[in-house]
Amino acid sequence: MPNTQENAAMALERHQALNEGLQPDEQGMIWLPNIETYQAVMANDLPLKEVALLFATQTPISAKAFSQKINEPAWKTKPSYYLLTEQDNALPFKVQQSFANMIKAQTKSVAASHLSLISQPQATVELIEQAAKAGK
Repeated sequence: MPNTQENAAMALERHQALNEGLQPDEQGMIWLPNIETYQAVMANDLPLKEVALLFATQTPISAKAFSQKINEPAWKTKPSYYLLTEQDNALPFKVQQSFANMIKAQTKSVAASHLSLISQPQATVELIEQAAKAGK
């Protein structure tokens, strides 16, 4: 979780959580290179058939997204919520916990991969509903 005048790469480096295996291509985009890596990093709790579809339709992220500094993060002025994913190989659980503590987030923990939105949709909905009720 980036702080003021920090970028995502700096926040990950602070936690020794940079994934060296994710290198940008010639256009500066980051992809997971094969289905095995995709499943291991992003979707270790999903069946291979579903992973194959997700891999085939993955949208790359620009490497620049990790280097752009944040002026003032929203978590400093707004309530925060964080779905902690215990089986996440993209962002280690202890790093997630540290980020959640830093932003004083209300948390919910699930036994899920990085793609908890897909593998644990009900947990995601419950946390969103909790945030919505608190905002009323």
